[in-house]
Amino acid sequence: MAGLSAAVKLHQHGFKVKVLEASEKVGGRMRSLYGPAGVVEIGAQWMHGTVGNPVYDLAKKEGLMEEEEKYMRMQDETFGRMCFVKEGGEEVDEQVLEDVVSAYDDLLEELEQGMAAPAGSAEDYIRRRLGEEGALNKHAGLEDDVERVLEWKSRMFVQGNIDGSHPSTVSTSHFINFKELEGERILPVPCGYSKIVQSLANLLPADAVVTSARVSSISTLVDQEDEERIKLVCSNGQEYFADDVIVATSLGVLKHSDIQFDPELPQWKREAISRMGMGVVEKVFFEFTEDDMETMEEKGFCFRSILPRQQDEQSLSFLCRATGMYRVPMSRYVCMWLTGADVSEKLSKTSDEELISQFVQLVRAFARPTDQPHIPSPFNVVRGSYSFLSTSSTQEDIRALGEPVVVGSQQKACHICFAGEATHENFYGTVHGAYLAGEREARRMIRLRSAQPIGD
Repeated sequence: MAGLSAAVKLHQHGFKVKVLEASEKVGGRMRSLYGPAGVVEIGAQWMHGTVGNPVYDLAKKEGLMEEEEKYMRMQDETFGRMCFVKEGGEEVDEQVLEDVVSAYDDLLEELEQGMAAPAGSAEDYIRRRLGEEGALNKHAGLEDDVERVLEWKSRMFVQGNIDGSHPSTVSTSHFINFKELEGERILPVPCGYSKIVQSLANLLPADAVVTSARVSSISTLVDQEDEERIKLVCSNGQEYFADDVIVATSLGVLKHSDIQFDPELPQWKREAISRMGMGVVEKVFFEFTEDDMETMEEKGFCFRSILPRQQDEQSLSFLCRATGMYRVPMSRYVCMWLTGADVSEKLSKTSDEELISQFVQLVRAFARPTDQPHIPSPFNVVRGSYSFLSTSSTQEDIRALGEPVVVGSQQKACHICFAGEATHENFYGTVHGAYLAGEREARRMIRLRSAQPIGD
């Protein structure tokens, strides 16, 4: 998204642009699958806020949000039917659930509003405050339920707020720096994110986007006219040359040194990349036949969060650490969200057949005995996945990540700029953050190469 938004703005100001997309389709980490069973988002899933959100505005302008209200209503109905179950289908105490979640959310709000900014991780702060306020001790005899709900809420915190990072690794400063847009906080994209991405790509010349062009190296050279330029080499050997470059890869690509820079990036840039944390969110979609989907819905199997005891997690499938399972509106898919690097590794080593078997076994273990014979088996699996401040990184790291690197001589300097959601100081971890970061770097490049006013 960052690369496309930058390219569109540059193109609108008369620049010749080329977008090198590593995957086989434009959009990077935003990818939708379309089929008879419905739309599945392999990557980014939601918009976060609508007021001042350029991605939402683009989608509305292109007529891609026509089913927004219907989809939101179905999503609200789905989440409204969620139940929280233990082994054997027994539900956790409703008052425990309400009290723990409410106390947890109150503390998150304190952090988000800047009412508290202690040093250290968010988990340390929340656990300490919950203990001080007695929220963990007020339900005598139900301590097991309290701990189950608290662990689940921590997983929800991971998925919903920090994009896959554990709260023990998240700085409390994250909440002060991160800004939320007004409007719907979690808004689904009925048409699929890919159509929004394509509508943006359509604003560029037909030959401006090259897919399956994974850049492996970026270096400077002097051409035959004694002009310094930047040379980009793709993994397939294809070479491209440019006066300036905007690197809009994910933070993970930079952290893993998937692109070789010559000369290498300056130390301040490398240190910022190293310090910044990056979480993982994995999604598994289980596809059912129409009849089996009706059974899943009738029995409530696709509207539940499984709350195992921590000491039992090792004996259960790693799927037990999902924040929940729910039916994707207007589809025949049940989605499970999973977080954490260890879960990601296990998922990559588990076959589709094993996943289906583990899914059925897990649903059975947390279903009422009378419902267990009615649990259907999915017949297909679709996998997907989609930055945050660690306790060792700062706002300065984000700024450093987004700072350009000047290469070549002072008289004929070339610029390597950096975009992507991880470079936005307030909207990191969001699609609109990526979009705005791309536009920021486009404006920077226009200033560097043109004396004319930029406009909007």
